Amino acid sequence: MSRPTALFVALLAACAPHDADAPSVPDDLVDRYAAARCGAMFRCDCDPAGWIDLAMCTSAMHAQYDARVAALREHGGGYDAACLAAVVEYWDSPDACADPIDAAGVPYCALVQGEQGEGEACASMSTTSFSASSCAAGLHCRGGEICEPPAPGIELAQGEPCIGAAYPCTDGSYCDAATDRCALRLGAGEACDAAAACDAQTWCAGLEAPEIAGTCTPRGDPGEACTGAPSWDARACAPEADDPTIAHYCVGMTCSDRVPAACGPWL
Repeated sequence: MSRPTALFVALLAACAPHDADAPSVPDDLVDRYAAARCGAMFRCDCDPAGWIDLAMCTSAMHAQYDARVAALREHGGGYDAACLAAVVEYWDSPDACADPIDAAGVPYCALVQGEQGEGEACASMSTTSFSASSCAAGLHCRGGEICEPPAPGIELAQGEPCIGAAYPCTDGSYCDAATDRCALRLGAGEACDAAAACDAQTWCAGLEAPEIAGTCTPRGDPGEACTGAPSWDARACAPEADDPTIAHYCVGMTCSDRVPAACGPWL
């Protein structure tokens, strides 16, 4: 079987329908995911900011996910072992270190499918590789608390109240906390008090302290400066022109060229 065919078969298996008799969430889920995900970023020479070795990365994974895994186990739900196997296989494969233009993408899949109904309490967990929820099929765990149907494709127009609303503001606008209304996103040079306030061509630089406004600043292309952004932050850099799903990152105060999947968002 060729490699592309094998990956396709693995992806289909990972996305198979929920089996009511599937085993519960295993105790070693975080260990297995961390070993593959952390192992990839160090194997691919990503130089992840803040983590000096594999053990430190693994500890961060446990701090992030242990409580969520315990909650998922408590709420019950079918665990899809094929999903985790496909994810681990990907992070252990050469594709994790390859140019994203040439490599297969992460086989994102649903790891846990539960049985909680609409309005019931739920638990959820989401990584860059998989999602998990104790809600029944067709529902999502809003805020990690309550199962509810996905919001229909309704968007709020500019000027409509938006704080606490069930629907997002229309594309090109954001929810302005100061006015509780959907407002037009801001352009380069304008003051911003929220990351979502700037348009797609800019980012809100200098927004470290809540009491200090930032400035919508043009996003850099590969090789251009991204001073003021944290290391491995994608906000300051424009995505790939021909494929906006491929991000560039601020590394050493310069926007990177394309980087392997292993060097993208880590948790």
